[in-house]
Amino acid sequence: MSRNAGFDEERIKSKCAAIEGLDFKIAECEEELRRVHEKAQEVLGKPKIVSVCACGTEISEGTKFCGKCGIKVTDTDGS
Repeated sequence: MSRNAGFDEERIKSKCAAIEGLDFKIAECEEELRRVHEKAQEVLGKPKIVSVCACGTEISEGTKFCGKCGIKVTDTDGS
């Protein structure tokens, strides 16, 4: 369309709407995948990840210090 200098605004709008719909579906699938992964970790008896340290390391429930950088983390066990 740009080479021919003839933009079809309605066609562009419909394609954008289709992309927006796909983005929404992807977000839904990513959330479902996150829930399945969390459930699998629970079944396997792995500690629940409750946050991420400033250095990027995942922090498990009940952790007092980051295992990578050693910084004290906020209370993660709810007490």
